Order: sequence, then structure tokens, then C-alpha cells
Amino acid sequence: MNTTFNHVKPLYEQAYDLVKRLILYGKIAPGEKVIVAKLADDLNISRTPLREAFRQLLKEQLVTVDRNGVLRVIDLEFDDLDALYDCRKITEKEFIANITTSISDANLLRIEQQIDYAKRLSNEQPDECIEFFL
Repeated sequence: MNTTFNHVKPLYEQAYDLVKRLILYGKIAPGEKVIVAKLADDLNISRTPLREAFRQLLKEQLVTVDRNGVLRVIDLEFDDLDALYDCRKITEKEFIANITTSISDANLLRIEQQIDYAKRLSNEQPDECIEFFL
């Protein structure tokens, strides 16, 4: 996993991208307690951009905070992912259909096929599936 940061994007966005990849690739395990100070040291960045990254991950519900204030990575099962794919297929098609009247049935079909492809890919090559959605 590349941990080199550059000056093209703000550091908090780069931290967010990296931590999200670490979570999705299982480098930070589901249910694992996340200690921001230790992770900041490991990644050689300050805590502030990392905290900002975790705020975004909290909004996306990839991490949770328990009543003691402990950050933990969520634990998704393949059944959860399957349900997410189905929801995405329905909502994206409806969203796209509602947002524009100029989209063709062929484009809607192509989007549905891409989601079906990602679903198959998740079973056969999970790492490539993660990259497909990032």
C-alpha cells in the first residue's frame, strides 16, 4: 500500500483515501480498534488530517464510535455487500433516470451491467472489485 503523500490534494483527502483503502483491503481488520495517534505515527502524518479522514469515514459508516469514544472498523459480511449491490442497482438507476431525461435506455442498461460485473468481480477478485468502486 502506497503511503507516500503528495501536495496535489489536501493531506486530509490523501489520508482519507489511504485509510479507506486500508479498511477495504482488510489491512485494518473489521472490528479492530483504531488508535489515531498510533496510525498517525505509522503513516508519518499529523493527527489532524487523520482525524478529518475519520470524520468522513464516520459519515460513510465505515467506522463507528462506541460509547467510550473508541473508533472501530465496521464488520461487513458478504451478504451485506450483496444487499448493498442490489440497493445500488435500484437507486442508481432511479437517480439517473430522475436527474436527466436525456439518458438512453442503452446507458441505463450499461450502468446495470457494470453493477452486475462488480457483483461478479466481488466473488472472484475482491481486490479488483474494491478498485472498481474507488
